[in-house]
Amino acid sequence: MNKLPLFTTNVPLIGRMRVFDRMCGDLTKVTPQHLSVVGTRYSGKTVLLDAVAQKMIQDGKFECVLFWDLGHKTPQSDEEFLSAIRNKIADGLKGIRRDLFDYLTEDDAGYDELREVIETLGKSGKKVLMIWDGFDRPLREGKLTRNLWDNLLELCRQDGLVLVTATRRKLQELVRDEKSVTSEFWQVFEVVPLGPLDDTDIEAFTNRVDRFEFQAGTTAELANWSGGIPPLLVGLLNSIQGQTDNARVTNQTVNEAAENLDDRVLSAIEEIWNDMPETAANLFRLICDRSEFPSAEAGRSERGLLLAMGLAKQPSNKLLPGCRLVARYSQESGKSTTA
Repeated sequence: MNKLPLFTTNVPLIGRMRVFDRMCGDLTKVTPQHLSVVGTRYSGKTVLLDAVAQKMIQDGKFECVLFWDLGHKTPQSDEEFLSAIRNKIADGLKGIRRDLFDYLTEDDAGYDELREVIETLGKSGKKVLMIWDGFDRPLREGKLTRNLWDNLLELCRQDGLVLVTATRRKLQELVRDEKSVTSEFWQVFEVVPLGPLDDTDIEAFTNRVDRFEFQAGTTAELANWSGGIPPLLVGLLNSIQGQTDNARVTNQTVNEAAENLDDRVLSAIEEIWNDMPETAANLFRLICDRSEFPSAEAGRSERGLLLAMGLAKQPSNKLLPGCRLVARYSQESGKSTTA
């Protein structure tokens, strides 16, 4: 029995076809669009970026596609950041354009050489796609200056470079330096929100579970328990596979699966809860305690965060609980419910 991959590398993209198609379309237009993917923790940003990168490589629309995980070995200065970009583009071009590789790796190569290479590629109808995962970290650390963002703006205005970033919040909300906030660099990106999985996405996951037939209503029950949060949904589906040989999955099957989750899934639930600001946690518990809460009485940022995380639903003018697994954990937490 093959369980769905969880907390491992090379996780395939399941569902998310609308956002995937939208990103691929934006990147392959005559004038490609720089994109900023914004999704909370465990929303599946890295899995989505990997799938987009592989699609762009397969289609051959870019001279090279470069994936950069900024959550590790994060540049600590403007010079380190630009040097890393230059080195990564040089490596990508090494087996394609040896002349440009040599130019970028000269001992005295710097920003001007990087800009010239990108300009040269653009004029010849070639483009480099750079995908920056974990872009939150350098922004949050606040060690990079307005000068860097203005230099990157100049690079983005060249036809030879396209950027895709992934963060948990919108880029300008993460910038700590007041001068940096006013850079026009942030305006070049089209925001791609990555919210919880919808019913179509969840059905795509259930279709990957061998031997089991999911009865009417189970998609909604899976959504109610998981909140459409990918690792929680996968944890439920793997629990279903591990607990029963009955090929017919009902709501009761889902409920029983929620009582037998992998320790790693339980840890993820704890992390989701601990990641929430106190005010958002208070609102979530109020929604759960009352079964519904007037959306107009909720703080805008707290309401938006809970909806983005999949912890609340807003079918009308009321907020409803969105994730039973986190609600259950919240009952055991010491965070207050002060209104």
